[in-house]
Amino acid sequence: MAHSNEKDAINPRRVPGATERDILFSRLPDNPESLLHESLFPDDAYVNETYWADLPQKDKLKWVAKQHNDETRREWQLIWNMFKQDPLKPFWLYFRNYAITGLGFFAEGYVLFSVGNLLGLFEAVWPMCWKTHKSCNKVWVQSINYLEIVGIILGQIIVGIIGDWIGRRW
Repeated sequence: MAHSNEKDAINPRRVPGATERDILFSRLPDNPESLLHESLFPDDAYVNETYWADLPQKDKLKWVAKQHNDETRREWQLIWNMFKQDPLKPFWLYFRNYAITGLGFFAEGYVLFSVGNLLGLFEAVWPMCWKTHKSCNKVWVQSINYLEIVGIILGQIIVGIIGDWIGRRW
């Protein structure tokens, strides 16, 4: 991208009557189309003006490998710089971002599978209550499903609060 030299830019003190627009346009590159080139064809998705998935198979594989290697190198460099500042920081960030989030998913899965499996067991053991509703109120039996959803939501909120508290504490 060829930009105009700073010498070519209009100096408002030297050119009487130069407007702000004149100053801005004097700093445009020689080919203004190049200003949009990076927005229309970003390097992480295009080779020149060809979308990476439209490349021939050999070039596509080379492009994917290069992207992968560049990103891996960038991430390892970031982790190494963090580690040099504080050796526990990468571990702590992993715990905060993934382990605590995983606890929420674990709680959700536990509730879904444990309560979901128990409902079938209840129907088999107490059919007069859970199947025919002769000895139990049908609405109360059905409320178990809704309470399961409420439990999941509350569990997610509690894990989120605990995660925020831990994040602020450390």
